[in-house]
Formats: sequence, C-alpha cells, structure tokens
Amino acid sequence: MKNTVGVIAASALLATGVVGLQAPAQAAPYPDTVTTATSIKAPSTLKSRQTFVIGVYVKAGNASISKGTMRVRWNGKLYVGTVRKSVFRLTLRAPKVTKGTATRTLTAHYVGNKDSVFKDSVSRSVISIKKKTK
Repeated sequence: MKNTVGVIAASALLATGVVGLQAPAQAAPYPDTVTTATSIKAPSTLKSRQTFVIGVYVKAGNASISKGTMRVRWNGKLYVGTVRKSVFRLTLRAPKVTKGTATRTLTAHYVGNKDSVFKDSVSRSVISIKKKTK
C-alpha cells in the first residue's frame, strides 16, 4: 500500500512539472571556452652552466587543470611534457657565458588536450646569466 501511494505521488509530481528528471551536470560542452593563465617560477639570475629547476603553473579561475601539454623553449631548444595537477616541473642548464652578462628568454606554452574546454596560454620570463668568477 505504501509503495502504491509513493508511486502515485511521484507520477503526479512528474506530470505537473514540479519535479523533473535531470541529467548529471557536465563541464562546458564547447571546446576552448575557459581562459587559462600560465606563470613561471624560475630564478632571475644564474651563473654560467648552472642547473636550475623551473615550475610552470597553469590556472583557470578556481578550476584545477588535470592534463595538458606544456612546451618550454629555452636557449633554442624545445622541451615537451605533460601537465599534472596544474604543475609542470623541468630541470634545465644555463648556457656558457664567456664575457659579462647574457640574457635568455624562457617561454612556456600550455596546450590543452583535444576537445578540452581550456584555452591555450603563453608566458615568458627573462633570465640573466653571469659569467662565473674564479
């Protein structure tokens, strides 16, 4: 008897439109709709031939970016890797400097996966490299 009353009440609510059936919520259905921002954490000055670690962070408002491709260009070379939990880490080496101080640009380019809702983003950082003193 209780089952029958529950079924009748549920069908009445559905028929009147008070209660509706909903599909589960999904992310934005259109690719490239969420803007991202890329930031680089790297030292501003280095010594010649010094190794250093960079961290490239990708943010999209309050959303966490779980996957994507990061392309880092340093000293004429391209390094490609995968973003995990909005972070990409890479160990690099400064070029040899023979006279005074040189500057190099570190460029990080985030590329979202195919059919991803996140847009691509680019960030640059200028690093000074000093000659080693003996």
